[in-house]
Amino acid sequence: MSTADKYLRMRNSGSSPEHIYLALKADGVGEIESIRILRELFQLSMMEAKEVIVTTDLPVDSLEVYQEKIYPTVKRAIEITDREDANSGGIGDKNS
Repeated sequence: MSTADKYLRMRNSGSSPEHIYLALKADGVGEIESIRILRELFQLSMMEAKEVIVTTDLPVDSLEVYQEKIYPTVKRAIEITDREDANSGGIGDKNS
């Protein structure tokens, strides 16, 4: 029996995407492969599969809430990077 058969059997016995993701994670399967497997098993969109992972791993109710929480940090990081690029002459500047 292949590893994929294990998750197919879980789905067929009524396991939820969240439960299968936790099994994937316990088995050392990475997020990208987990998304692929969840999409295949449950015919989920990319966003739906990502939401399963985010809401299972983090204390948030949805992917949208998670993105809203990280937005200020990401925006600030982009601003800092843009400022550093402007001060150094851009990416690949030989003086940096």
